[in-house]
Amino acid sequence: MTNANGPITALSAGSLSGQTMTCSISPTSTLAEGFQVGNSVRMYCLNGALYQLKHNDTTPASTTTTTTASTTTTTESSYTYASGTIFALSSSSITVGSGDVSMTCSIGSSSPSTSGFAVGNSVGMYCSSSDGSLYHLSHR
Repeated sequence: MTNANGPITALSAGSLSGQTMTCSISPTSTLAEGFQVGNSVRMYCLNGALYQLKHNDTTPASTTTTTTASTTTTTESSYTYASGTIFALSSSSITVGSGDVSMTCSIGSSSPSTSGFAVGNSVGMYCSSSDGSLYHLSHR
């Protein structure tokens, strides 16, 4: 896995470039949804393909990671990340997890659309640590 920190220098339907590397993006990937050229990011590529994309925080993040069978929850200073299966989805909240471990984000006016997502989908999602609102959601 390779990674880069800094602004997005180019973004298209097929690739994403940072200052030091370019990752391919599949046409069905939603990993780069909501990002644009100039955003300061941390990007990770696995075998040349975009694996994870995160907005850079203005200050270094403190991180705590908890992993269960198939759910990973990472808490940083600005966002909490969870991956797993959508357990519940409504117009006001989304719950993702695995087994007895889950995380719920509220869905606010600035949250991304949950259109195209359904209970049972395997996803990754970020919630704002400040207000618990959905910040980013992508299929896994």
